[in-house]
Amino acid sequence: MPSASLAMVFSVKARSFSCPKLMIIFTLPHCCAIVNLFCMSNSPPMLLRWLLYLNERREELLPEDLFFNYRALIQRVDQRLEEIRMQAGSHMVCRKGCDACCRHISVFAVEAFSMAKALAVLGEEEKASIRMRAEKAGPEDPCPLLHGGLCGLYEARPVICRTHGYPLLIQEEEEAFLDCCPLNFSGVLEKALPMSIALEPLNRMLVAVQGMFIRESGMDLPERMTIAEALLLPDVC
Repeated sequence: MPSASLAMVFSVKARSFSCPKLMIIFTLPHCCAIVNLFCMSNSPPMLLRWLLYLNERREELLPEDLFFNYRALIQRVDQRLEEIRMQAGSHMVCRKGCDACCRHISVFAVEAFSMAKALAVLGEEEKASIRMRAEKAGPEDPCPLLHGGLCGLYEARPVICRTHGYPLLIQEEEEAFLDCCPLNFSGVLEKALPMSIALEPLNRMLVAVQGMFIRESGMDLPERMTIAEALLLPDVC
């Protein structure tokens, strides 16, 4: 068992769901990330399934796996986006080749290193081509991963690229508003409200995952990096 592990007791209850106290042993950072997912899912049964999953795999989830928490968050985000696509139907028109939103932005350090890790396993020619575009990319340019209307690291794209264009519920002080790509839900934005993603809880989870990544890595990292900076990191394997 990892030396950093703790014994933790959970009692999970809901309107029509209850379970006895459950003893689960796993590493504290993994616990924090998955419990944070509860805020997004608002589902005690789903939280319990995550806890059982972690307990079953605790021996193989070594502390060296710095991206475990980030992958768990991405998996939950992707599940929610798939639910929205299914509900929205023809109101969601995002598709391959629709790249006007693919700009050269900054991302969290955990996302930057995750992208560098994905880049490292590409073929040398493809990797060199991407890095050449990264070296030339300016702050107002398209994303250096963009080539022929497609993303060169689509599966490793950061959270903002995954959620952009989807209906986002944004809270600002005492006011909240809905935002999405103007091509989606055109003329019927009110229909997007029930399937929107609350941006503030998602950002809080990402910040928590970022903090755990930096602490576990032991590196002195900036909070954010540009995508070009991420692509020019040494190979991360």
